[in-house]
Amino acid sequence: MKRGGPFSGRLCYDTPMNKRVEWIDALRGIAMWLVVLGHTFLDRSHPLRNYVYSFHMPLFFFISGLTYQRTKMSFLKFLKKKAKAFLLPYVALNVFAAIIKYILHFTTRLYRVISLKTMLRGMLTGDGENAPCIQSWFLLTLFLTEIIFYFLDRLFKSEAGLCIASLVVSVVGWSYSAFWYLGPLYWHLDVAFLAVAFFWAGYFFKNCIADRFEKLSAILKWILCVAVFAIGAVLQAINGKVSMNASYYGRIYCYIPAALASILGFTFLSMLLLKKSQLVCTIGKNTMFYLGYHAFLTTFFKYYFPVMCESWYLAIITSIICLLAVYFPAIYGTKYVPVMVGKWWK
Repeated sequence: MKRGGPFSGRLCYDTPMNKRVEWIDALRGIAMWLVVLGHTFLDRSHPLRNYVYSFHMPLFFFISGLTYQRTKMSFLKFLKKKAKAFLLPYVALNVFAAIIKYILHFTTRLYRVISLKTMLRGMLTGDGENAPCIQSWFLLTLFLTEIIFYFLDRLFKSEAGLCIASLVVSVVGWSYSAFWYLGPLYWHLDVAFLAVAFFWAGYFFKNCIADRFEKLSAILKWILCVAVFAIGAVLQAINGKVSMNASYYGRIYCYIPAALASILGFTFLSMLLLKKSQLVCTIGKNTMFYLGYHAFLTTFFKYYFPVMCESWYLAIITSIICLLAVYFPAIYGTKYVPVMVGKWWK
């Protein structure tokens, strides 16, 4: 990596473009578990759920920033690449989720299926409520975030300029929710604007902080890990309940620092410990399958075994059960039926 200060010129992380980084896979795995955990709680005001919601979606934008590669490709090529990465999976997950929901509706009554017209409208607008795969709204928003960051990266030649521009764009996204909110924009464009700050943070972390952290002593690494977790928890308690999907962030001066502190905590934890776990890394490599289909299991528990979703410790156990239950279907489904996650057979 180029030296000379965190904002001195353009940065180039020396990891080969196609080589997987274990701690990033581990971080994806823990991020996916946090999503499942957040969807497990029956009580939407539970303190642990509120804490998870304070950073679990920003964490995915941060991870996407970690994997962002500067490119000289034209916008059309970049657009095509990102459409293949996010839009095709979005369509596939919703189509298969709709099929499964209709089957479950007529066999178990587990789901009250809305009309096909409403589903299609939900898919097109990405409203995060009426689409068959509700949680897939994130893919559309991430697609927009990547496009926005691509243009910022091309417009601003210095790292300082890119940092400032990313923060300004994020403030614009927050301002819409705070002062002009008229409902969610198509594909959650307002959320995409705010998410640019987390995307940039991931990009900056990988290029400026990751290798420096690796060189610290083990004791100092753990001290930093515990410290940022504590900061994130305190700031979240001050800020209260938030929801990125609902464009509600509370105090922006608490929301972004609280989310970033907790994100750093789990990032440090992944670099210190979780990267050694094959289970966590494998989940991280198959997050698209988990994103699309984990909700069927959490809904099953809420409907048939609600007691498992009432207390925080049972919710944690239930979320782990859901992760393990999807483990092999995710591996073999992604490998042998890749169309389920928007990929083609090789």
